[in-house]
Amino acid sequence: MPATAQGHANSITCLAATEDRSTIITADVGQESLMVLWSSETGLPVRSIKQPHPHGVLAMDVAPGGAWLATIGAPNPETGEQEVRRRTAICPQPGQVRTHARRNVPQAGKWA
Repeated sequence: MPATAQGHANSITCLAATEDRSTIITADVGQESLMVLWSSETGLPVRSIKQPHPHGVLAMDVAPGGAWLATIGAPNPETGEQEVRRRTAICPQPGQVRTHARRNVPQAGKWA
């Protein structure tokens, strides 16, 4: 069974966490894609971003200090093109959270 979380309508494709693990970020691909920032302390969503890329998020990474989040969009099924975006002030308390994230990206249907 694919991994899903509250709020996600599609299977989760990537996950990032702050170095202190206080914030966890999940994202998915497909129609109605979503990126969600979660509090690891409460397990509740802190912020949701609808349609972060036209076809969802394939990979992401958080900058040290939580100042921004870089995302790579899933490929456009017609052209194969992908977007790269940088979002500022993504973490709930920018500058107060030291971060470093790892990403899990499925390779040919399997987790790397």
